[in-house]
Amino acid sequence: MHVNSYILGFSGSSINRQVFKYNIYNHYQKKKPKWLIINIDYFNTLVWTDGFYREQLFPYLTIPYMREQILKVESFSIIEKYIPIYRYTTYKGIWTLLSEEAKVVDIPIKGYTPYDKNWDPTEYNKVQTFHFETDKRTIKMFDEFLSERKDEGVQVIFCYTPIYIGLTEKVDNLTEAYDTFQFYADKYNIPIIDYTFSELSKDTTNFFNATHLNKKGAELFSIQLAHDLDSLGIISH
Repeated sequence: MHVNSYILGFSGSSINRQVFKYNIYNHYQKKKPKWLIINIDYFNTLVWTDGFYREQLFPYLTIPYMREQILKVESFSIIEKYIPIYRYTTYKGIWTLLSEEAKVVDIPIKGYTPYDKNWDPTEYNKVQTFHFETDKRTIKMFDEFLSERKDEGVQVIFCYTPIYIGLTEKVDNLTEAYDTFQFYADKYNIPIIDYTFSELSKDTTNFFNATHLNKKGAELFSIQLAHDLDSLGIISH
């Protein structure tokens, strides 16, 4: 589409971590993006993420502005905040960090890391039903974040990215999830692109588990998303 882009997502995280990452981006770039595509889903967008992969935040606690943003959403003790050796030596997964499995295999490209893996239904098969839930803190942060972007003149776009259709069918309150995001779309005049029931979401060869696209699926999705954004005229060249 001849536009510069970057992924500000945060592995296994909801909107609260994405907000502090966006704030850090804005602080150092000093330039607002023209468009911001926000992934919305029924699983973790509006819950509160705290603790998951927290070790990836350790190095940034020494930088004042980053520490300020991180501590708004992540729990660290006083001693963890100011004594680096304590953070690393007491982390319960320190040996995992040193193992072969924890090494980075792929170099991220503009925030994107491809996962060249085949479909594994293990975790999917364990799920009988799933219930869409929200967290009051996250809802408040989500609402404020959208309001701030509107004031900045940033065009926000909601996107239901592909999730394996079998898992979506296990959500027992799907209508509630749709209604929740539609409320904010209407409130802030945000367009929604929906791949929930797309052909991409129906083919397990596009996924390595029910909630994550593999390399093949991600490449197909990127092409489809760019085409749809172009067709809708949301992003101008």
